[in-house]
Amino acid sequence: MNTVINIYLPFFPGFYESIYSNSDTGYNAIYEDMDYLREMYPGAEINDFNFDYKRFEAAIVDKFVEAFKGYKPAFVEGIEFESLYSPRYYNYDTDRIYCNIELSDDWKNQAKEFIARNYDTLKERIRRDWSPYDGFISFIENDIEAFRVELLDNEKPLYVQILLQYVMEYENGGYDKIFDSLFYDTMEDIYDTEYIIYTKEGAK
Repeated sequence: MNTVINIYLPFFPGFYESIYSNSDTGYNAIYEDMDYLREMYPGAEINDFNFDYKRFEAAIVDKFVEAFKGYKPAFVEGIEFESLYSPRYYNYDTDRIYCNIELSDDWKNQAKEFIARNYDTLKERIRRDWSPYDGFISFIENDIEAFRVELLDNEKPLYVQILLQYVMEYENGGYDKIFDSLFYDTMEDIYDTEYIIYTKEGAK
């Protein structure tokens, strides 16, 4: 039976003032579509409309998960959306998309091969990413051998998540490239107009 773990998907920056959504998203969508909206609602003004952020964000989450599947490594056999976590306050946290990840029977062998093939660069990457510094307390091992134990022997989900991110970066040209690809694939078929709501009193 394949291993299934619950993780949040890397490369998703959340909705708070991010590339996916910000405080101006709704206003800009309404403002840019006013000519079209006035054709639908003659005499309407900009303040007669609201933007349905909840539906808009739900659509983004759905599309992001589907886009993510197109870039997943070979050792990931399935990805199933589980929940969206949104913090009450965004001071120290952001939105996360949690999914159940189904790993192949040989995922550990593939992980070992990936680590061996990229040992020197991964050693430095893990040290750089997970060493504590002022303002950052790390709960991840920053030594590659200790990291490997937590990943392969203890099968800790957070380490599998980090492995998933590293493999996707290595296979798709780096963090920025995969981030941009996921963004464009996610937003390709999402149209702001669909989430504009006419709220003028008496409107149907």
